[in-house]
Parts: sequence; C-alpha cells; structure tokens
Amino acid sequence: MLDHLSVDAAQAVADYWDRQVLTDRSRELIRQIGAGSVFEDSLELSSTMKWTPSFARDFEKYRGYSVLRYLPAVAGAGEAGNGKPSFDFPDGIGARIREDYRQSWSDLYLNNRVRTLQKWLHGQGRTLRAQPYGNAIDAPYVASQLDIPEGESLGFGNILLSTNVEKHKLLAAGAHMSGRTVVSMECCAYLALPYGTTAGQNLQEIYRAYAGGVTQQVWSGFPYADLDGATWPGWDGFAFPLVFAENWGPRQPTWQHYRSINDHLGRLQLVLRQGRPRFDVAVYWRSFDIPQLEDGINIPTASALARDGYTYEYLSPAIFREPYAVYDGSRLFPQKSSYKALILRQESVIPLDTARRFVSYARRGLPIVIVGTLPSRTPGYYKAAEEDAGVQAAMQELQGLPNVVTVANDDAIPGALATLGVEPSVRRDQDSGLLSLRRQTEDTDYYYLFNYTRALAAGVDLPLSGADADLEAALEGEGRPYELDAWSGAIRPIAGYRRDGGRIVLPLQLRKGDVRVIAISRRSLDGGPRPGASAVAGPGAELLYRGGQLVLRSSQPGEHTLSLADGTSGGATIAAVPAPILLDRWQLKADAWEPGASATETRIVSHQVTVNALPGGMLPGWLLLPGLTIASGQGRYSTTVNLGPAWSGGHGAWLDLGSVLDTAAVTVNGQRLPPINLLDPSRIDLGPYLQPGDNSIVVDIATTLGNRVRISRLTNPYIASGLYGGVLPQNYGLLGPVRLMPYGEAVVTVPGA
Repeated sequence: MLDHLSVDAAQAVADYWDRQVLTDRSRELIRQIGAGSVFEDSLELSSTMKWTPSFARDFEKYRGYSVLRYLPAVAGAGEAGNGKPSFDFPDGIGARIREDYRQSWSDLYLNNRVRTLQKWLHGQGRTLRAQPYGNAIDAPYVASQLDIPEGESLGFGNILLSTNVEKHKLLAAGAHMSGRTVVSMECCAYLALPYGTTAGQNLQEIYRAYAGGVTQQVWSGFPYADLDGATWPGWDGFAFPLVFAENWGPRQPTWQHYRSINDHLGRLQLVLRQGRPRFDVAVYWRSFDIPQLEDGINIPTASALARDGYTYEYLSPAIFREPYAVYDGSRLFPQKSSYKALILRQESVIPLDTARRFVSYARRGLPIVIVGTLPSRTPGYYKAAEEDAGVQAAMQELQGLPNVVTVANDDAIPGALATLGVEPSVRRDQDSGLLSLRRQTEDTDYYYLFNYTRALAAGVDLPLSGADADLEAALEGEGRPYELDAWSGAIRPIAGYRRDGGRIVLPLQLRKGDVRVIAISRRSLDGGPRPGASAVAGPGAELLYRGGQLVLRSSQPGEHTLSLADGTSGGATIAAVPAPILLDRWQLKADAWEPGASATETRIVSHQVTVNALPGGMLPGWLLLPGLTIASGQGRYSTTVNLGPAWSGGHGAWLDLGSVLDTAAVTVNGQRLPPINLLDPSRIDLGPYLQPGDNSIVVDIATTLGNRVRISRLTNPYIASGLYGGVLPQNYGLLGPVRLMPYGEAVVTVPGA
C-alpha cells in the first residue's frame, strides 16, 4: 500500500500499471469497449498511515505556519485526525491544529494523488473512478474534482441498517458542481449473506442510493475463477469468516432474471442523467469524514424537511469558493443545482470567506435558515483571533437581515422555509416518506419518486419500515405529464391529472420501497397522437388514453362522473364486471439445484408438486413442500382459469401475485409479458392477453442459492466458517394470495367532443 499523499507514490502506481497491467492485450480489450476508467477503492488505511515526507513543508505552504512545534496535538489522533491525541494544547489550540491537519490531508490527497493519477489516465484517454473517503477528505469538494466519484452500500450503511441516502448526497453534490452526470455506487456487499441476497433487498439499496444522487450501479462480486480443492458451488472471492455477498453469475438461479433487473436500473440511470439537477435547498456542511450515523452531522432522511417534500444536498466551504458559487437574485448556483434557499445548521465553525459570502447572498435576497446557534469562529490556527472576530461580525449581520430566519431545531425548518416563500418542487397533500429527485432539460422536468424505506437489518429479509403511499402530489413543470415505466420501457401519457399554476397535480400510489418516474414535457415523449382531455378519477379507478381518447378503467360497474381538468364534468358507464377470482390451485415443476461432479457443475433434480392454497388464500412456500424444504433453484407454476364465453374486449384483468420470493416472470396464453415490477407485483395488466374460455397462466420464479448452500457449508472447507445464505432459511416460491382482478373500460364522454 503506497503513500496516498505523495506524487511519487501515485506515479509509482501509474508506472506499475503501465508495465504490468496494461499489456498490449489489455489495451486492445479496453479499446473494444471504449475509453474506460481505472478504479480505486475506498481508503482503508491503517491508523498510523497519516503522514508523507513532504507533509510538514506542504502544511506550512497551505496553512501559513509550521506544524512541527504542534505535533503533539496530532500524534495519537488517529488516521482521520479527529481522535483524542496523546497530549493536547490548552485554549482550543489543539483542536484548531487538528482542523488544519485534516484540511491539509485532504488537500494533499487531491493535489498529489488524485491529480497525478488523472494526469496519467487522461493522457491515455481514460478516467479515474474512485471512492474518496475513509480518511480526512473533504468528500463533496474532492468529488467535484474526480472524473467519477463512487460510494458503496456497505461503507455508506449504518452498521446494521441499510444504505444511508445522506452519505451518497455528499458525493453527488460534488458531481453536480462539476457538471458530470455519473455518480457511482458499489452494491450490494452485504456482510454474511453470500448466495442469500434477494432482488428486493438489492433494489432497495439501489433505490435509496439513487435518491441520494447515484446514477451508476456497480455490482460487487463476480467469482468467475475456479480453485483447486473447492467444492460446490465453486470458488468464492471472499472466503474468510462471515464473508461478503455476492457471488454473481450463472451459479445463481436468479441469474436468468437479472437481465430485466439491469435493464430496469439502466432506464432509471438514464433518467437521472438528463439535463441538470434541481434541488430546493443547499445545506452548508463542513467535515472531513463520512458520518457513521444518519442523524449525526447530516439531516436524517426521515426528517421533517424531507417529509414535507424538500430536496437538499450538502456543500462544503471549498465549493463556495468556486467561480460558479453565485446567487443571481433568484437561484443559488443557478448553472448547477439551482437552489432556492440555504440552510446553516448546527455549525459552530465557518471559514471567514464563506461567512462573508453568505452575507453577500443574503443582502441580495437569498432565503437563509439558521438552525441552532450561529458559528462563532473560523477553523484553523493561523490568524485565529482576527478571523474569529470577522466571523462573529458577519454572523451578526446575517442574522439581522429580513430574509434570514433562525429556528431551534430541524423540525422547524419547513415552517421557516414556507415563511420565506420557499416551496418544494414536489408539494404533497400529506406528510409521507416520499423522496424525490428532479432533473431538468430545456423542455422537460424528470422526477424520480421513491417511497423511502429503511431495512430493519442489512442482509436480513425482514419487513421494511415505512408505509404504502396514497397521496396527491403537485410537481413543478410546464407541459403534459408522462409515466416512464422503467421495468418495461413504455412511455405513457398520464390522463388522471389537473393543472395548478405552474404545477401538475396528480394522484400517486406507491408501495413502500417502490419507485416511479414522471416526466412533465412540452414535447411529445411517446411519439403518439396528442392526448385529449385530462380528468381526476375516483377511488379504485384509473384513467388512460387510447387513440387520443380518454378512457376510464374500473372494477366498479355503473355510471361514473369525472371532474375534467377544465372544470367541466365528463361521464363513463362501466358494464358488469366479473368478481375477483382467487387462483388457489397450481402445478409446480421445481428444478432443484444440487452439487454436481465438480465445484462448478450443478445437477438439476426435478420435482412435480401440486400446490393448493392455505386458508386465507396464501400458497405454501418451498419450506412446506415435499422434497423442497432445503432446495434452491427455479420453479414453474402453472394454472388455468376459465373466463367464460362472454369475455370481451370491454373487459380486462389485473393479476395480483401477492408475495414472491425471489424473482418472477409471467406468461399468459403462451405470450411472455414484459418484465414485472418486483417491488409491486399486484397490478400486472393482462388485458391484451386474455381470451374467452380457458386461459393459461404461468409464473416462472427463481430463488437464491442460500437454502441449498447452507446445507453444503458443513462439508465445504472454504465456506464452513461463513454464514452462507444468511442466518435464517428463506421461504421461496409464489406465495400469493394470487388473484385475478377483472376490470371494465369505457370511453369518457367529454362535453363538446
């Protein structure tokens, strides 16, 4: 491990790569896939690796004084320089020295390592992708200088809790300042869960990261090599106690379905890279490490600010020194994230130049909310007394300006912003866990909407905290709204909405943990005919466009009166609708994956099982089925439902799968449906696929390999010490209750049409 603060060490890394890694064959392969990036993982340096031969000289150059006489204030303070030293100086001098040490460490990492590696790579047409944390680093600013900043689900988690949205914001904010659209994440390296991660768990980690500004997903782990002496299911790259997930590849039964999952994620990432980011609020943030706890120096994701719909990200003092750090009288950083307001939260320290810049913003009218006490001193030791006085004078002036409000705690921030006339881009009619991100092009506003959840424990298939969302949302934007279905790739104009000034108001129903993408555009996004009138549907009904006409879809027959967006009324008559049908008897062909003749060979053992619903409609999982109690693999559930000879084009049906573990795909009458939403398999539209009489419905599921590997680990020397497959057995299968929910359709009568 070479010195991370030295130009010579960084150049040695580059030279080694040129000699040993970037062979002629490697370079040819890189040319075939494009320019590519070189990746550096998070800085997991030992507690004593915190110096470089030029540190004292560079420290004096950066900070204006020699650190040598103050070394006791740094010695013993740990790799990040924020621990308790072996000896300290009185009157806060030691704390100021350590602040200067952390700033200098960050400066050296950026100037000596990052820039040296970038110079080498840029000269070869490549870029640097790095995880800039683990030591004393100004993460937002360094991220603004990197080609591709990257976080991770493991390091950005909360010990036993799941990915922290706020930590990803620290890196994403930097990318937003640089104008780059790629913010990467390493996912999903759960501790102690190889072969046991489910698609639902993985998607939650990724969705949370996307809500924090991530736009690129990198799966962690692909053990494609074999190893002499390894036993089934093959060599593991993390073969030590507890081990990490995941061993991606065809040895996983779910591998067949991950193409559709990756396509889904690719579409979400495409949306999240459009145009420029738009945030409601900038939060001043000064630190040199990534906080462990969500409610530490970051605003908790479930705070009143987020629950009221405000979006925000964190900016460090160095970012406020950049030429683009301006307020144009309407927006802060107008060419970047275009903030409506600034929050100065629970800060005791602020650089003098940053304090004066905040005053200049406020003089021009920028709304500012101060939480708690004002900063009273500048960081660092050089000219401390003089600059402290300047900070105190600037903060006193700031607090006295009419567009600056001081509140006691975070809960009061939304009220203060409302008093200052600052509204969220996504206004809701009720408190909820809905998080949003907005990207804006010249003619379109894109919204990523996520019904926030927090797992009770990372890597354990426990229920997620949170609740289903059923609310009305008002989104800023001019034009017509569209839903961008990231599972199927379909783009559908939304018919159920109304306008309110410069906003589109529409109902939102989202299962906990689910996401939705809405685009409001002044151009046609689907290439179809211009949609007709819009309206607001009643409970249990939905509206859609077909051939430019407004169509009502409902499971409730009879007369329906609708409020059209222009203030008039429309109507539709739904004919008789068949009652819901419980699909309670299935034939299951289960292919259990077993150890084969070699470490990488899998033997398939098939089982034919009749699966009957339990009382209440649930279907028994594999743990309760004969021959499948310790099995993992793939299963095909088949059933037939007769809809009678009168079934016509005026009817359709939703398929509600209830619960499924782990992945699933649906085929109806021999036609494979587009990929289903694995977070909400309750509303799968079968309308175009059903017919009078008998209808065949097939649900193909795939499991993790965890249950079978858990049994094998006792005889496998490479995995005997690890918690392979997780702590608890997983109850695989189509679990239901499975229902067919018929609906009727009718064209809405519009006055004057």
